Amino acid sequence: MRERRQRCLPKSLYISALALVFVCFVASCSSCSQEHASSGSDQADTVAVLVNRISRQSRLYTAEYRIHKIITHTDDKRMEVTALGTKYSFKAPFSERAIAIPIDVTLKAYVDMGEFTDLHVMRTDSSLHIILPDPHIVLTASKVDQHAIRQYNDIGRASFSDKEISRFQQLGTDSIVFHIGRYRLAEEARQSAVRVIAPLLTQLGYNARNVTISFRKNFSDEELRQFIETPEITKD
Repeated sequence: MRERRQRCLPKSLYISALALVFVCFVASCSSCSQEHASSGSDQADTVAVLVNRISRQSRLYTAEYRIHKIITHTDDKRMEVTALGTKYSFKAPFSERAIAIPIDVTLKAYVDMGEFTDLHVMRTDSSLHIILPDPHIVLTASKVDQHAIRQYNDIGRASFSDKEISRFQQLGTDSIVFHIGRYRLAEEARQSAVRVIAPLLTQLGYNARNVTISFRKNFSDEELRQFIETPEITKD
């Protein structure tokens, strides 16, 4: 199977540098911000304001990939004969067939700030640590152009059935989902979320030297697949 990827966002830094990205972004505005320090009920009120401002951002769709994939399949009929107690298998004449199915898949990633609560905030008199929600990935489109499907059938074979074609389509989409980590969608969603949240913290008066933004963990491909929303394949 052949695959072509098209990135819709510019290449950015690795997730391990997110804290540095945030510091650089906010530090440029530090001249117009003051260090925020409070305690007791004032601190609690400040956290409530912070949570309200961040959670109101809702879903931030921050990364997108469009992937063109061609699924190919070839098969033939086999014949078996037994001679002197031994089984022999060979290709039947005029029994080969092949198919090529083009699929266009669109993947988007977002961070849902509606999931942000006071449990994501660790506040002291001199520091602020924010843990942003986990990224989500949505398979927003998976289209097959039926007119672009190409088949070859020997005279001894019938064309592929609709059921077989649908199964190959699903296998192609499943392959993209299985290798989701190669597209770096989660990392880009995280970095973009930091760039959106940084100005909000500046507006609220936080100093970059006292702020850390992080995420719960880095996910393996298997863990990322649990976050993917996949609609049914559509046909053109």
